[in-house]
Amino acid sequence: MKSKLIYLVIIIPLFILGVLTFAIIKNSMYPAQKKTTTNRFNIPPPYAPKETKQQFINEVAAKAKKAAFLDIGNCNPSPDIFYAVLGEKMTIKNTDKKEHTIRVTERNLFTIVPGGEIVIKADFDKGSGVYDYLCDNSTSPVGMIFVAR
Repeated sequence: MKSKLIYLVIIIPLFILGVLTFAIIKNSMYPAQKKTTTNRFNIPPPYAPKETKQQFINEVAAKAKKAAFLDIGNCNPSPDIFYAVLGEKMTIKNTDKKEHTIRVTERNLFTIVPGGEIVIKADFDKGSGVYDYLCDNSTSPVGMIFVAR
């Protein structure tokens, strides 16, 4: 009976105090932040308002760079945001010594051998717009392609 009383009076309150202390310390070290983007490109989440999505498209269009080719060497693309015209050909080069695979959409997967290049048509699933892409096993986009009309 005495051990049960000690358990109820001392052990349970100490456990609760420990849990609360941990929560307070954790929240002060890692404050909760509202997640508004999914990666370094500040891509709005699917639930973002239409105005936010349009503003993002406008910003990407302004930052997109016209270049002779998209270089994906070391999965570090140059330019970060490549400008392409809908239906026209674009070149993707791999300037390093390792094979790379990029995924623009589920149906647009391209593998480029070391030192190689491919020429593709800028005509992805939804036509003109912004397409982010993954490289090899990346879990977030490494670059973007802005496809203009």
